[in-house]
Amino acid sequence: AGLSGLAIGCGSVVFLPALPILDQALLGIVLFAIPAAGTAVSQSSPPILGAYAAGVLLPACGAWIHLYPSQAVVTSVLTLLYAIVLVLVTADGPKLLRRSILIRHERDRLILDLEQRNTEVATAMQEAENAAKARSRVLAAASHDLRQPLHALSVYNAVLASSPNPQLLAEASQNIGQIVRSLGALLNSLLDLSRFSPENYAPARLEVSLQHIVAEVCAEFREAARQKGLALVEEFGEVRVMGDPVAIARIARNLIDNAIKYTTQGEVRVSTRIELMGGEGDP
Repeated sequence: AGLSGLAIGCGSVVFLPALPILDQALLGIVLFAIPAAGTAVSQSSPPILGAYAAGVLLPACGAWIHLYPSQAVVTSVLTLLYAIVLVLVTADGPKLLRRSILIRHERDRLILDLEQRNTEVATAMQEAENAAKARSRVLAAASHDLRQPLHALSVYNAVLASSPNPQLLAEASQNIGQIVRSLGALLNSLLDLSRFSPENYAPARLEVSLQHIVAEVCAEFREAARQKGLALVEEFGEVRVMGDPVAIARIARNLIDNAIKYTTQGEVRVSTRIELMGGEGDP
């Protein structure tokens, strides 16, 4: 900055002596205005502006004093005051520059925080949408799961309406009670939407008797099989499993319902047993 100002200031040493008085005044005004314009390109730095102004003003002031010695004091004082004013103008420049940088960094941080918040909100909305879809699928499937015990109830209702003998009446009453209990458990499970995450169903982990659950389900379909002319053969071995009793009952109900539905004659055999796999003794 000092060398750049000095290159401009040396012009006064070269040209001032060769110019008429009016042109000398005009050149002096231009030379004194150049440091003021330098405040815009000095990066608000007093040392940079000071070096640049000294490079311009000192040669110009010296050339003017050389030409007009009688104005030496006035020219020196005015030049010094002018240089001080220029430096003072940029005194707050570093502070302003630092504040502008801090403001920009704060703005960038706020923008990043806002983008992160937007991402989190979008993720939460997607999770909520997935959960809503999962629950909608559950409610849609509920009609299928509930239709089977309701159909069994209608079958036993027809049996009761036909004035059956006491033995059949007792059996129908017992099976109707079992169907009502199964229907209640199924309803409670289906309406417990808190067990359904956006991705899957969260089953219970209980040790249950598989043959007991399957036997209760078979009771719902005995009359339906009888009306279709099918024999419902039940062969239950002792099997203990870890699982969700409601989910197991739903699986068994679907399997037995389809077996009766798509079997035209003969029998439907339902059995529970443990089979050893691979010859290693592991069930």
